[in-house]
Amino acid sequence: MLSFDISDRQINIVKGDNSSNKIRIERSLQVDIPEDMILNGEVINLSGLSELLLTQICLLYTSDAA
Repeated sequence: MLSFDISDRQINIVKGDNSSNKIRIERSLQVDIPEDMILNGEVINLSGLSELLLTQICLLYTSDAA
């Protein structure tokens, strides 16, 4: 399970597991967003934002650090 909390300046990503009506957080990551990607809640640089998120999600899944 992945959960995202998106604001103009940062995105929080949480990787976890939902079983037996309990949520277990495995890893979390905070990504700072450059000013030219989201403005007043509107994505203005979709390709840049998607590249940034894909890179960070790959790190989240491949990183040995918890």
